[in-house]
Amino acid sequence: MQEALKLQREAEDKVSACNRRAEILTARESKVSNREDNLDREIKNKAENMIKSDRQRLEWEYKSKASAITKKYDTMTKTYYVELVSLVIFSLIASLSQIWKEPVIIEDVTDFFSGLWNILLTGYGLAKYAGRNIAGVAEAINNPTASAIVYWVICILVIVAIIGAVGAGIVYISYRYATYMREHQWNRNTIIAIVAILAVTMFLAGEIRRVVPVNLVLIQIAVFLIYSGMRALSEYRAGYI
Repeated sequence: MQEALKLQREAEDKVSACNRRAEILTARESKVSNREDNLDREIKNKAENMIKSDRQRLEWEYKSKASAITKKYDTMTKTYYVELVSLVIFSLIASLSQIWKEPVIIEDVTDFFSGLWNILLTGYGLAKYAGRNIAGVAEAINNPTASAIVYWVICILVIVAIIGAVGAGIVYISYRYATYMREHQWNRNTIIAIVAILAVTMFLAGEIRRVVPVNLVLIQIAVFLIYSGMRALSEYRAGYI
């Protein structure tokens, strides 16, 4: 009986010792887990700080490089436009100086603007003619006063509508062409083409008129439009526009 009690106590002591060891191991595992968590947080914080520092450094370098590139681009753009303006001024000075030397050029310039004025007057006359014809429906009104008022109201509205539509069309086409020129063709090549066209037509005005009896201003405009059209066609085929 005593041996059984002794064995029971020994077993209980061993169980108690095992429990204490289990508690010690659990405490150690908890400490290790806490240390691991602390280590993970420390690594994460250090990594975040390093990434943040690198990001700030890269952002600063990017902004510095972008600012330098922007300044360089602005300088190049200003220089480029100065060259373009200088070429345009040179071509205008050369053209004006040649105009005073060649009477045929003065004659053609005068004829060109006179022709434009005549076209405007002809257009106004056609609009007026159409307005009066359309306003003729007012003659069906028996009251002379009312008929006259309706006639002139219709006539004015028709004239204004025709002139406004034609003018709006011209303005729209001119604006679209000017926008296209500014975005795709306003560069050194176009300025060189303008200068070359002016130089050839101005300095060889007499010879050109003897071969082709056409207004020199119209020749310049036609040649430039041909150049612009051919360049637009080549850019379209190349997929640039």
